[in-house]
Amino acid sequence: MRKTGAVLIATVFVLLAATLGWYLPLVVFNFDDTLSERKQMDLDIERINLTYRDDLSLAQKIDIVKYDAFYDDYIELEKGIFNQDEDIKQIVTDFLAGFTGYRFNFADTNYYAAPNLINLSNNRGTIVFWFVSCWAESGWSFSFVIDDKTGAILNCAIYGDPYNWDDVFSDYVTFKDPYEDICEKYRNAIYNHYSKRIDAKFITYHQVQEWGEDDAMGYRMIFRDNRDDTFEITVNISLANGYIHTF
Repeated sequence: MRKTGAVLIATVFVLLAATLGWYLPLVVFNFDDTLSERKQMDLDIERINLTYRDDLSLAQKIDIVKYDAFYDDYIELEKGIFNQDEDIKQIVTDFLAGFTGYRFNFADTNYYAAPNLINLSNNRGTIVFWFVSCWAESGWSFSFVIDDKTGAILNCAIYGDPYNWDDVFSDYVTFKDPYEDICEKYRNAIYNHYSKRIDAKFITYHQVQEWGEDDAMGYRMIFRDNRDDTFEITVNISLANGYIHTF
């Protein structure tokens, strides 16, 4: 397993689009009003009318984030299509409140969120994901990739001082087994999030691997969405190195 520091950074994630073979119904959106003039000039275009891949499953969207693969390009939009900045901030705040017990109030200087139009490779169309990074006053950082259409969290990472986990969890001092307790909190928070966003059902979870050199533990969680498709996320926790991330 690669070192976490080489896998994720605590700011925005660089999304890579896989060489996908999904032949799904397409919806055409006109992004002319949402692109900034600077981005249009950089791409040497005056008008963008792109084929938006509107029908990907959540499992496919997670895979786009998860795997290192090829992408044609991606550009930052000024607005989302289905969700806007205040919606995304509310999603992040609500999820972290359920997960950590704290309702973080991120100042504008400690919060960044932007929708990005991702061109999938091999002319497979486009999709919009939000890149979100925020920082608490304690110094802990939180990063997310969020699907614009559903508002579902596709990936998240939390980094900070490994000696100050109580800055992340309000009841950390009561944890008997921090790995199990953090996993249970994440499972409950992400289940509540997915059930609200995509009417998902929790199926099962199990420990998948222990990385002794990183003092890290992994837990895989499996869900079923409202399309009856299953999807999974793995939560990797390292107490000694001060991180939690999903992949």
